[in-house]
Amino acid sequence: MGEPAIRFMLHRLERSGLIEVQGDRVTVRDTARLFDFLRYLEMKWKFGEL
Repeated sequence: MGEPAIRFMLHRLERSGLIEVQGDRVTVRDTARLFDFLRYLEMKWKFGEL
């Protein structure tokens, strides 16, 4: 995973309201929702698209 992929994911998380990016600072706005999102990604990687 390179820098473009990381920027894409940060932008995606910001658009969804889970984080806020300001310069070099990343603020998690909703830790519970971010945790749920990460669990969702883990399940996707584990079982693939359904």
